[in-house]
Amino acid sequence: MRTPDVSSDVARVVSVNGRLQPAADARVSIFDRGLLYGDGIFETFRIYDGRPFRFNDHWRRLQRSTRSIGLRLPHTAAWFHRQIDTLLDANLLTDALVRLTITRGAGPAGLEPPTTVAPTIILFARPFAGYPKILYQRGLTVIIASIRRPPPSATPPYAKSLSYLGGILAKREAVQRGANDALLLSVEGHVCEGTTSNLFFVRAGTLYTPSVQTGLLQGITRQVVLELARRLKIPVRQGLFLPKTLLAANELFLTNTSYEVMPVVKVDGRRIGTGKPGPVTRRLHQAFQRAR
Repeated sequence: MRTPDVSSDVARVVSVNGRLQPAADARVSIFDRGLLYGDGIFETFRIYDGRPFRFNDHWRRLQRSTRSIGLRLPHTAAWFHRQIDTLLDANLLTDALVRLTITRGAGPAGLEPPTTVAPTIILFARPFAGYPKILYQRGLTVIIASIRRPPPSATPPYAKSLSYLGGILAKREAVQRGANDALLLSVEGHVCEGTTSNLFFVRAGTLYTPSVQTGLLQGITRQVVLELARRLKIPVRQGLFLPKTLLAANELFLTNTSYEVMPVVKVDGRRIGTGKPGPVTRRLHQAFQRAR
């Protein structure tokens, strides 16, 4: 079963630099550095019942991202929150995904970042009330991609950057091999993360997740799951794990803004545990849904 594409069905009204306009009419310059060089960052907000989930956590990560690439945020958290609310109202949405993209803006050609250019700020929403329940009942299949995650010394892992080519190639490989998604290893060969998700696995009642040393992006949902595990008295260990460790796990799941807590039942065609979503995964997903 293919994972549904949450990038479809973009709402009819978008926001560009604080101005609402029809999606069909929205334009950015062909000289925008986000387009030319991937020079920018983004955040995706999950909207439940009209409210952005963990907005403050997303805002703090947005600040870290912009600082890490030397991009100054031109507005306050309150301004961005109002933009999201206005966008949702304009599209009559209460359950959605909102994508915020900030590029360094349109400037002269060349890699040197301009200092006098205004950033480009784009917001659009997608109607989204969650994935079909059948996915959580059956679980996903994943592969271990041949492409590796760049090391922290090469790409700041705390920057949610527009440069997603590695994830795109890994996802393409997964589709070609008949899987739903892919896992990426670090250059040292340790399990790192999914194409757009963080990874957890369970063994003998303990919850494991790769360390930030691998270069993974610290997801907001990842942090929520760690908080929930502590609240539920589930032991947690973060560390460096080889792929063979996953195959010996009882359960495995992925987390991100749209997945929430998504079970995985096969890795490279090999069954994880019983081949069905496990009790710890279900327990954490239920706790997550109560915490929304």
